[in-house]
Amino acid sequence: MNVYYIYIILIILIIILITFERCTIKKRQCKNNNDDGIIIKYINLDYDFMNKFIETELNYIRNNNINTKFITDEEIRNFILKEIENSLGPEYFIADRGILLRYYNSDKYKNPFETWHYDRKRYSYDTTQYRIVINLFDNSTSKFCYKLGCLNKNQNFHEQCIISKKNTLIGIEANELLHKVKIENGERLVLMVDVVNNNKRGICGTFFYTWDYIWLNIIVKNFIGNVK
Repeated sequence: MNVYYIYIILIILIIILITFERCTIKKRQCKNNNDDGIIIKYINLDYDFMNKFIETELNYIRNNNINTKFITDEEIRNFILKEIENSLGPEYFIADRGILLRYYNSDKYKNPFETWHYDRKRYSYDTTQYRIVINLFDNSTSKFCYKLGCLNKNQNFHEQCIISKKNTLIGIEANELLHKVKIENGERLVLMVDVVNNNKRGICGTFFYTWDYIWLNIIVKNFIGNVK
């Protein structure tokens, strides 16, 4: 290969690494003792439309051998918007990715989220982005584990785990909360949506929006398995 092209490739790689490093900078201080980047609350799912929705979608996903499905149902969207307002406030809205169902089955699918990771922010550095995860169905022995940087200031991180249960809403702040999901056995169906308080993309948001697309459509699809 021509030396000129090697230099060009090296420069591109350096730019990517610098951008990655700059765009993953965490908050350097805690705003308060409980500023831990996570929301955990129990919500009521015992509505006729929700029970019907869960039963229908769970059967569809099982019968069609898929583990991710995007949702456009207006009744579900309105339900989520109400929960977002109750949990975060009226300034938050659903981000561009939309609403999706994700199905976990320890016997059928690999779980790429069982190692520690951050949810990447696909918007500007000044935007606050949460991933809302609503547990719709769960007969598994699963745990959601996370590490806090603010709960105990005498330690760098303080690990906590909660048992995965139906009727739980978890909000994970992008770029801020180190977390993983460990599924030992059984099934789990969650409703997921990213929410933000503004729609500014910025350089970092554009970078990770592209990164996210490559991850979902190339790396996961071709090298990890059916986890999209």
